[in-house]
Amino acid sequence: MSDNIDQQPWFSDNDGDGATSIPSPRYTRLPSRTEMTLDAQILSASSSPSWTYHTKHMSIDLRRRLWGTSSPTYGLNDKIEGKIEVLGQHPEYIESISITLEGHLVTAVDGDGGVSRSSSVFLNHTISLPLSRHPISSLEGASYPFSIPVPSEINLHDVSALTPPSFYRFHLGVSGEIAYSLKISMVRQTLRLPFRLEPNETKIIPILYFPKTRPIDPPLAAIPKPFTERELRFASPNMYIAQHVNTFPLVPRWSPSSPRAKRTSVGLESFRNSLFLSVPTPQSFASGERIPFLLSLVFPNNPVQTAMYTENIRVSLIKQLTVRPVKSSLRKLFSISRSKTSGRNSNPKMFAARASSSSASLLSLSPSSSASRLDLRNESGAGSSDTDSHSLSDGGDCCSSSSSVHSSHDSEHSIPAAADTASSEFDPDMYLSPVTTRWTLTTGYLETRSEYSEGVYVLRGWISAGELGRGCSWRVGQLARLQYFLRVETSPSQERSGGGALEKHLPSFVLEKEVEITTDCWETVDRELSSMGGLPTPALGLARCVVEKEGLQGSVETR
Repeated sequence: MSDNIDQQPWFSDNDGDGATSIPSPRYTRLPSRTEMTLDAQILSASSSPSWTYHTKHMSIDLRRRLWGTSSPTYGLNDKIEGKIEVLGQHPEYIESISITLEGHLVTAVDGDGGVSRSSSVFLNHTISLPLSRHPISSLEGASYPFSIPVPSEINLHDVSALTPPSFYRFHLGVSGEIAYSLKISMVRQTLRLPFRLEPNETKIIPILYFPKTRPIDPPLAAIPKPFTERELRFASPNMYIAQHVNTFPLVPRWSPSSPRAKRTSVGLESFRNSLFLSVPTPQSFASGERIPFLLSLVFPNNPVQTAMYTENIRVSLIKQLTVRPVKSSLRKLFSISRSKTSGRNSNPKMFAARASSSSASLLSLSPSSSASRLDLRNESGAGSSDTDSHSLSDGGDCCSSSSSVHSSHDSEHSIPAAADTASSEFDPDMYLSPVTTRWTLTTGYLETRSEYSEGVYVLRGWISAGELGRGCSWRVGQLARLQYFLRVETSPSQERSGGGALEKHLPSFVLEKEVEITTDCWETVDRELSSMGGLPTPALGLARCVVEKEGLQGSVETR
């Protein structure tokens, strides 16, 4: 009997001639696939019913504790509401009280030269309390309510995207953090200030932002089978598979042990249209749900190769974090000086072309037409070229870098963004090359295999989009991005290829297709808002990464 199953007592039915033993139903502590449980570590008990903070002359109230998190938590289209009460003597010297909502991207990269830490402000929104509406004599003990809407979108480096959630991840020397804070500042008149009063008084309150995201269109639960020529004659136009499914070819590659590995494009023409991946469109799925896929293997002239590749197919969902650290002051100065020197000694047109090409990077993607979706119009799929720079090991956590890690000595650098969420130009000379870390999230399952004709197989399967409610794609301009890739790879079976002898003559196939992962299912917002009385509910499943950070910091402090 499993430890997760409670053994219930047996009951006897004495009606009739003989007694019959009837077991009671068995119950499990494990949730089903469609259920979501809140971690006990996330929901911490608190004696105070509201979030209250104090300074020497201010009392800040951020309303009730609703979600049991370690900091005030807000969701999509939410508002930060509260009140500030003025305390102490001499309130007549108060000149202004301002409240600023800030969003920071904090990165750290461990390299040969040390740890390069940087902090960039991508969100800055300030409001001032109307103190002039109250008489000076009534300032002491006065309460000032305030309300700051959390923007649902940001526009940074000409890229519009949803405001990213609070986030933290440390993996193999690379860490990225999205942190939000509320800064309350009190400014006094310095000329008339008494000796014992400080001119400024500031309180910084960390907050959490967990927006719920949903697919725009309902995804397919299963992929329809390809129609035969006979079925196409009677098929309805509404059943046309191309309207709901996208198909992408897998790219053939020679293995490193092949003598043709140095000439990557030689001898691969006959394998170009042999394997295909079909997934629902749009490629937007809720975390925790199943992503259906269909694999087609087409070797009509060599059915043996179909069987060889069928037995060695690997499907995985890859999670990838890309950050672009800020250069140190010395490195930025050297880069600017080098650019000025190159500009004086070269053709201006040629130098402009080099500058524009150097700014193209892994994060320099075209902005999506919709702020709630990634740009998935590239039919070739990410990482499907013959010169894929990402390396991937099978199973477990894995990491690859799109470029070598250039790190300065242990220091911090801050690059503020423009006020609010206004667009600002991206200067590549101020940043290092993008650093990528990736790991395997889940692996796929093949359920059925159908042989449509000799040498033509169709395989159906599915892969889980991570844990329920704990995944979300996001980006911060060209500074950071969290992406998900559906990776399919296959190579000739060792048993059928004579212990790997045919690997030198048969290529392997690989494809990476970017997919968008959302926190919730399609079209659940109306039902949720009606049940919560119009109050936006945060995606509490995303709080796991913050809990892991707090646990990591706690373990370091206790050492």
